[in-house]
Amino acid sequence: MRKIFNVELGTWIACLIAILLFGRWALRPIEVNEDFIVWVWLGLSGSAWYLSYWGTRYTAKQKIPPASDDVGSSNIDSRQKQPQTPIINLWSSWGLAFCLTGGLARDTWSLDLPHGILIMQMGILLNTQSIHQDLSAFNQKFDWARLLTLVSVFISLLFGVVPLPGLEQSDPMAVLFGLPITLMFVTAFLDFYNFMGSVDGLVTGTAIIQTIFLAIYLDQPALIFLPVALIGFLPWNWPPAKVVIGKTGNNALGLLVAVILLNGDPVDLFDTSPELFWSAIAVTFPLMGDATYTAIRRLLRGEDFFRIRKSRILHLYQRLQQAGWSDQKIALTYAGMTGVIALLVYQFNLVGSAIAALLTLLSIITAELYLKQSGTVKPRA
Repeated sequence: MRKIFNVELGTWIACLIAILLFGRWALRPIEVNEDFIVWVWLGLSGSAWYLSYWGTRYTAKQKIPPASDDVGSSNIDSRQKQPQTPIINLWSSWGLAFCLTGGLARDTWSLDLPHGILIMQMGILLNTQSIHQDLSAFNQKFDWARLLTLVSVFISLLFGVVPLPGLEQSDPMAVLFGLPITLMFVTAFLDFYNFMGSVDGLVTGTAIIQTIFLAIYLDQPALIFLPVALIGFLPWNWPPAKVVIGKTGNNALGLLVAVILLNGDPVDLFDTSPELFWSAIAVTFPLMGDATYTAIRRLLRGEDFFRIRKSRILHLYQRLQQAGWSDQKIALTYAGMTGVIALLVYQFNLVGSAIAALLTLLSIITAELYLKQSGTVKPRA
């Protein structure tokens, strides 16, 4: 790595982040020039990109072996030579600047450190469990279910439950019905983002669009560090990928997007209005729609939801891959559809979300008709 005054550039970057962090606390009670704040914000953004890009580059050169069980992969054999991004890369690059500025703060510089730390702890706990599952030969579905339940309860207590129309989050009925719904909500985001990760660049490219939209639509500038760091990771994950995102990255993204949606109101720190929530969630429809549709088909067939690698029913994106679509084409299609939905919701709010749901349904029907016509609708052997 390049050295400046005989000190590695990475060390200079780490020092810069530390200086900015302590400088932020020192300047907190003082009126400062807005231009200075912008430069500090840009410095943190650059640091997030740098840590992500160069950390992933280091991983690619080290040839760290992939996980033994890449859940949801239809082409795992062809991906064995690709290293998997280690947990330290993801949480240092994606989470550092995000948490330094408050993570889920309502403006660029209101620091909500306890929430940021708790999110990091929950993410590390989940990703450690993911790695443990990768390395274990036995079925851990019950341990995984208990862990998801615990994390969902903590998320509900910290950030509120999934908002229900006509009920305030302080209403006991909202908590009574919202807790089990929040459990299913968090579980779906963690698992479904993982299920969609077997095509290079699919989850990463789509998540960039999602998180940029959420930062703008929810009026939370601190969230922009997440897509900035993802952009640093994307060149190494874009087909043909040199580094795969793996369970660790997919679970991290699923957790962060779920918490962002639950904590999305730019005014009330512990509440999200139903209209805002059900509008913003539409940006996840392309990923979640494919995963939900496939999960329903598997359940109707009577398959064990936790043994998806043995399932004979593939996701739509996997079947498109079998039909001859390249990984690039699949990733661009999902990211492009996510971008269209983001524009619809930004322009029309809840009406745009309803249009997005209809568009997603029509896309699934169109994909099924296309696959049937191309003669590739067949179960995996």
